[in-house]
Amino acid sequence: MSPWLQGPAANVLSSGVLAFAADAPLSGAIATNYGPGTAVTTSQLSLNFVAAGTLASGTVRVRGVTIHAGRRQGLAEARVEDASGRLLAHGTTRCVVLELGIPPAGPPPPDLTPPAEFVPIYQRPLESAPIAPEEWRRRTGLEVVRGIMSGELPAPPLGRLLGTRLVEAAEGSAAVTMPATGWLSPPAPALYGGALALFADIALANALLTTLPVGASYATLDLVVYFIRPVFPDGGELRAAARVVHRGRSFAVVECEMVNADGKQAVRATMSTMVLDRPFAYADERE
Repeated sequence: MSPWLQGPAANVLSSGVLAFAADAPLSGAIATNYGPGTAVTTSQLSLNFVAAGTLASGTVRVRGVTIHAGRRQGLAEARVEDASGRLLAHGTTRCVVLELGIPPAGPPPPDLTPPAEFVPIYQRPLESAPIAPEEWRRRTGLEVVRGIMSGELPAPPLGRLLGTRLVEAAEGSAAVTMPATGWLSPPAPALYGGALALFADIALANALLTTLPVGASYATLDLVVYFIRPVFPDGGELRAAARVVHRGRSFAVVECEMVNADGKQAVRATMSTMVLDRPFAYADERE
């Protein structure tokens, strides 16, 4: 749990970070059931959260287990635990099974071994910082979001890591962009589903933040992501627009639509949360 994974609130990691961690072992568990010439691609990812991930969570561990491996689809579930074995979330996925066949041998892949002096980004010194606690105590959530968008407040470390940019913010809605880069690709030639889930979560969280008064916060209960079409690492700009569809005194629901550089829908996501009448803190009320 690198400091680079922090969002606007110091120490608290977004639900999307855990979704990022969960997608690979979930789809990977399904993939182990099939032989050469077969691929699996995530069509739906769902997580229910019971505790917050923080920097103190240490190394998060996710173990995916196959529930069903059929000819056309596979199902899996996973536990997301912190370094002490505490349950943070329970996840499920549905993957589509694709018969690709075995292609003829081609040229050898390029050597992408990093140079000896290469330092992974998550191990480098932070180039940004979360929002200071005193700002949360004097600004509404909308003021915080607009402060980040204008550059008055620092972009969260997670945003710097992914290259996200807030482009719209109004009460109950927000829009964020992100470049579709190869850094977010798994072995398959498309963006990692967990990265798209994390990007959707950023948009969802910012839309919800715009409704929070001074001194309030939220705790995510669930995140459900539907993958409609693959997103390729062509450097194009992805856009995720989110809006709050329900905002009660203690419960909120937010929806998000993500489109690719051609304006075609790629992902839809929904998040439900508890709304808390206190600033972001480390005590968790979901349990």
